[in-house]
Amino acid sequence: MASSVSGLAKRRSAAEKKDRARYGEKRDRIIAAAGPVLEQVGLQGATVGAIAEAAGLDRASVYYYFPDKFALFRAAIHDGLREMFDALDIVAAETGPSADRLRRAIRIVLDVYERHYPYLYIYFREGVGSEIIDKNISAETVHSGVRYEEILLGIIEEGIDAGEFEEILPAKITVNNIVGMLNWTYTWFRPDGRLTGRDIADGMTDTLVAGLQPRSKSSSNGKSVKSRSRPGGR
Repeated sequence: MASSVSGLAKRRSAAEKKDRARYGEKRDRIIAAAGPVLEQVGLQGATVGAIAEAAGLDRASVYYYFPDKFALFRAAIHDGLREMFDALDIVAAETGPSADRLRRAIRIVLDVYERHYPYLYIYFREGVGSEIIDKNISAETVHSGVRYEEILLGIIEEGIDAGEFEEILPAKITVNNIVGMLNWTYTWFRPDGRLTGRDIADGMTDTLVAGLQPRSKSSSNGKSVKSRSRPGGR
């Protein structure tokens, strides 16, 4: 049995190298077809047979691309996170108004959530401690979460330092609010709903930027924490 699995893995690797475009197209087709199956019955309840049927393939074809459903799920998570951070790293390196960069960052996240639906949402729903979430997925998503918070923190702190944003709350708490707002969309956002991911991203950004706008000292309570120092001059 072990030798047959090893042989299949070798053929899978050889096929990927020989014709990456064709291999990638069918691989993506399987991942896309598996999404609705996983959304309906969950990762634990899904079977390779059901995924194959949804993709219009036989089980052997699915196994050719993925050794099991968990490998498929892991690949989908990885694809989404890689796409997200390829784009976010560009935003992090940009200059310009922080409000514009914040909008692009939020758009990127919700675009990926929508395009790779429901995979990242399944992860959020199941939670890090779930027995169906393996250590590799958990490690990658936790690392990505830290990186995303760092990017957002840089944008918010640069906006505060430039006088574009007011530090009503410590910048880190503002970032926690943004991340929580985005991650909790798993409880209500659906790609076939009235609003697209981009609509929601822009609405969220408009709300955030309005709240971060500098205000005069004669505002309702006049409270802010902008006088608090931050490490590294931020």
